[in-house]
Amino acid sequence: PLMFGVAVTYFLLWFAHTGLQVTWMNFFDAQHGWPASKSGMVLSVFGIGVSIMPKLILKFLSLPMAIELTLFIYTLAMVGLGLVRGSDIAVYTILFFACTGSTSLPSTLSLLTNQARHNERGAMQGATETIKTMCTIFAGPLMSAVFAYWISTSRMNPQPGNVFLFSSSILFLSFLNFHFTWAKHSKLDKTHSEDEPASKRAWWHLAE
Repeated sequence: PLMFGVAVTYFLLWFAHTGLQVTWMNFFDAQHGWPASKSGMVLSVFGIGVSIMPKLILKFLSLPMAIELTLFIYTLAMVGLGLVRGSDIAVYTILFFACTGSTSLPSTLSLLTNQARHNERGAMQGATETIKTMCTIFAGPLMSAVFAYWISTSRMNPQPGNVFLFSSSILFLSFLNFHFTWAKHSKLDKTHSEDEPASKRAWWHLAE
């Protein structure tokens, strides 16, 4: 049950993240009037942030706490990206939090991989690649269609940010799924240690 629940969380997370990837350039052009050079540069900085943030956050939090916290932050960041207009500073600030939230991607992958036996982890990593491929196949066209619908020239008031609001709803489902899965099945965690400091356990276990 734990492995399946975490896998569902990972699928929903990647599904929503794909929305950010496939509409990035067009979104910043439609919502903020950014040229491709500017949005591309910001995307590069975002990618660097995504690679750095997990190392910083996981120094202070366990995997379960990091996943839950960053999923929630990522959800809020998607909402912010969908709503903000006319302020580059606000966009940069929200993207910083989106970088923080993206820590949920490697953290969830790590927790999922840890549920497999040592000699089965290669197969598990292959399965997660399959999940990502499925997200690319299905989420890419869907997110592009949602974006196209809300920026249609037939609309008097195009809303390009609605694609990120849609993504945020999927992220929130991912957050809820992980919260209830971990609350119910955390004792099945193959990486759980009784010696783990209380400060690094999920918050709902601190009173145990």
